[in-house]
Amino acid sequence: MKGKTNIWIVLACVSVVFVAIIIGIDTFVPMSTTQQQQVEDQTTDCISSTSPTLRVKAYDALDKDAAAFSMMVQYRTAGSTDAFTVTSTDTDISLNVGENIEVFVNASGEYAAYQASYVIPCSESPTLKLYPYDNSTASSMSQYIVQPDGQVNTERNYTLSAGDKGKCFVEHITATFEDSYGNQLAYQQNPACQNILVIPYNPASYDRVWVTMNGAELPIAPKPDTASVDAGNTSVSYFMPPIVSSSAETVFQVCIDVDDTNNPANGALDQLVMTLYDVGWYMTLNNQVVCGVETESNLDVGIGTEWTDTINTD
Repeated sequence: MKGKTNIWIVLACVSVVFVAIIIGIDTFVPMSTTQQQQVEDQTTDCISSTSPTLRVKAYDALDKDAAAFSMMVQYRTAGSTDAFTVTSTDTDISLNVGENIEVFVNASGEYAAYQASYVIPCSESPTLKLYPYDNSTASSMSQYIVQPDGQVNTERNYTLSAGDKGKCFVEHITATFEDSYGNQLAYQQNPACQNILVIPYNPASYDRVWVTMNGAELPIAPKPDTASVDAGNTSVSYFMPPIVSSSAETVFQVCIDVDDTNNPANGALDQLVMTLYDVGWYMTLNNQVVCGVETESNLDVGIGTEWTDTINTD
């Protein structure tokens, strides 16, 4: 009986270690037990002469009925550090039954999708279908700000006084596109893959600036190196999920504690210019596929001009 107990303890420990390993892989999406068993059954009973030629196809995630479109395909053995082999969608890729590969498809930063693990089935012509989101441009969003007095902020300044605390401006964003601002697929596979909102401010006028959504402060994010902050100013940065087109608005609050002595001035010095950097996938210098708003070389991962809006105060 004692021997059996020890066996169960060992098995439990092995299971915990295995789960920990899976959780520690950023974008790895493991196959379910049923899928894995199906692959094992296929590859075990496969005729030895089967020589698969894989084709990767890409479809718009929010328009699955549209025709497949052409994208660059990069693939290699899953989990390896080898350089990726480069080809294109709808092109034959000769592989072996049971071979496990990772696949990255992208098109000029606009579309991107990543499959961390795909086992080649026992089939002469298998097809891997991927559904990237179109990273939309900032011009595809409309927005307005409601000031603390309930008035809509356009070019109208809101007067703040020394010692004002917890004055909150409510930002409303409506997506007018059929895709997402920031890679929604990356976010679904790894919740850490989020846009980053940056707000520079003048610390002589404002003691604190913070952002809330759904009643809670957003998680603090590192400031992207591509985000510029004027000399003498500081900034706050927050993670924010990608924005997807829908009938619902994206709503968040920007709250301010004004300095006890200094009144905010009229003009650019004390404006709060919000900038939202869109997250995407990119290839690192050592051939790893990761998500972020900028590369190791401080190049913007997103496309076009970032979304911005301005809180006008005096």
